[in-house]
Amino acid sequence: MATRKAKTTGKDVRAARAELYRAAILEAAERVFAEQGYEASRMQTVAAEAGVALGTLYKVFAGKQDVLDAIHRQQGEKLIHAATSHADLAGGPLEAVLSGTDAYMRYLAAHPNYLKIHLAGGHAWALGSGYISPEQVRQFDTGLQIIALFLTRAMDAGVMVREDPLLSARLMIAAHQVMLADYVDRGDGDVEGLVARVRAYMLRAFAP
Repeated sequence: MATRKAKTTGKDVRAARAELYRAAILEAAERVFAEQGYEASRMQTVAAEAGVALGTLYKVFAGKQDVLDAIHRQQGEKLIHAATSHADLAGGPLEAVLSGTDAYMRYLAAHPNYLKIHLAGGHAWALGSGYISPEQVRQFDTGLQIIALFLTRAMDAGVMVREDPLLSARLMIAAHQVMLADYVDRGDGDVEGLVARVRAYMLRAFAP
């Protein structure tokens, strides 16, 4: 007996359309926020960049803060997944820390607008303060705990200097911020050079 196809309803079509609008708006907002800065950006500009009417934008997002939160939620979750996936596949606790960091660097380098939004804030990432997005705070807290967990395993194995794991995690994040800012300033797009510099620094600073 032939299987009957599920009937597509008007609600399904509207949901699919809203998801397309959402993706286009987030992509456009990343570009606009990166180029103009979050505070200076206008929703009219984001809508025009996305190719949608301003009214359509406000049907999908409540406002500019909602858009920023959605960017950090979407990209932050992907970033953490990329880093932890590589760390979990690594051969040993030291390589787990290094491989996770490699993936973190490569992800941000592959998403330059998202990276610029992070760097444009001008605050110290490692302190976890100064963020204007609650979602960014949540992603930071999650990332900090994950880094501390992998560092604890490396310290217990004797392949990293014994220290407060959270303090070491914050020191690593501070170094990552400086090196990513330097990478952007260089403008040469040498991602593997960035990865190599970060690896070398981490071994000098944290390995016994």
